Amino acid sequence: MIDINNLIRCLSERRKVFQSEADFQHELAWEAHKTYPQAKIRLERNMADKSTSSKKEVVDIWMEYNRKVYAIELKYKTSGATLIDNGERFKLLDQSARDLGKYDFIKDIVRLEGWKKSGGDSHIDYGYAIFLTNDAGYWKSSSRPAADASFRIYEDKELKGKLGWSNKSSGSKVSDGTIKGRENDLQLSGSYTIHWNNYSDLNNKKASFKYILVRI
Repeated sequence: MIDINNLIRCLSERRKVFQSEADFQHELAWEAHKTYPQAKIRLERNMADKSTSSKKEVVDIWMEYNRKVYAIELKYKTSGATLIDNGERFKLLDQSARDLGKYDFIKDIVRLEGWKKSGGDSHIDYGYAIFLTNDAGYWKSSSRPAADASFRIYEDKELKGKLGWSNKSSGSKVSDGTIKGRENDLQLSGSYTIHWNNYSDLNNKKASFKYILVRI
C-alpha cells in the first residue's frame, strides 16, 4: 500500500515551500515516482465515466500500484510572503478568500467519495484530500458567526452530513457574486475529523506551513 503521509514527510525534507499548487502537485508526484517506481502515475487524469458523461472531470494525481487505484486531490493556499529556501526565492500570493478555499477542499472530499463509490471507469480504491497552507486563518478555531461556519477546518473539527452557506446569523450574509459556482450544499457520506500536521518552518512568521491529510 502507498503511504501518502510518508510521501509528504519525505517531500518536506527537500522542498519546504512551493511556487504554486502546480509546483506542489508535480513535486508530490515525483516523490511518489521515486518511492514507488513500479506505480503508474498520471497528473490531471480524466475521471469522468466514459459510459455516462462527456464532461471532463480531472483528479490532481492518479496512481495505480499493486492493482489498487489511488486518487489525490491537492489544495495549496498561501498568505502573501517572500521567502528564500535553498537559494531559491519564492514570491507567495496573498490568496485570502478562505471561505472559498475551505469550500473547495471539502468539495474535493465529496468528489473522492463519489469516485470511491463508483463502479465505472472512475472507480478508486483509496482517496486522499490534502490541504497545505501557511495561512493560520485556516487552522485557528473561531466560534464567531460566519456564512462559512459549516466549512471551517480548524483542529478537531468534524466534517459530516450536509454543509452549506449560512445567511441566518447577523453579519454573516454571503453575496451571490462571492460564491458564484459554489452555491450548492456539499453532502458528505462519511465523517472526517480535521487534524493539522506540521509541514515546514522557515523561521518567518509567514513561513510556517501545516497540512491536512484526509483519507477517504
